[in-house]
Amino acid sequence: MIRTWPIDESLEGERCDVALARLTGESRASCVTMLEEKRVTLNGKVAQKSARLAFGDVVEVDLPDPRSRHVRTGTNRRAANCF
Repeated sequence: MIRTWPIDESLEGERCDVALARLTGESRASCVTMLEEKRVTLNGKVAQKSARLAFGDVVEVDLPDPRSRHVRTGTNRRAANCF
């Protein structure tokens, strides 16, 4: 899913990865991955994670499909050893 955000005063001067985490609600690590996979553009060009945003910039993100996310399930060793 492609989403587009214009940058306002509240994000001016922020690094792209930090602003992206705030805009999308994704973790910063997830945003860095999207940037490394070239799924984020800043004013029509592939964005770098350390790029500083300016008022009026436009960020476009190709977000991962939420249905394709895997949920981690942990193993409770203590419970497993009880039987």
